[in-house]
Amino acid sequence: MAIEHIVLIEFKDGTTDAERAQTQTILTELKDKIPGIEAMRVGLNFSERAGKIELAAAMTMTDRAVLDSYGPHEAHQAAIKQFGGFVENLTVVDFEY
Repeated sequence: MAIEHIVLIEFKDGTTDAERAQTQTILTELKDKIPGIEAMRVGLNFSERAGKIELAAAMTMTDRAVLDSYGPHEAHQAAIKQFGGFVENLTVVDFEY
């Protein structure tokens, strides 16, 4: 079974387009830095249907062990330090399939 890890981000008021794009790039690059991430899709929301959610990331991971190691992984922690100051709210969903 694979794991789908979905992250939905609401940015703080005043976050620039450049900061949003930087966050998208930082998240996309995690695929090459964390073993076990099979696919990474990251995009900025363009519709009004998602409320304040402005960015979504969907990662396919090989198994729960990868998900368990993802949070504390040094590349993930470094990413959070880079864009965490822009984030107002973060929603995470994980499921197996």
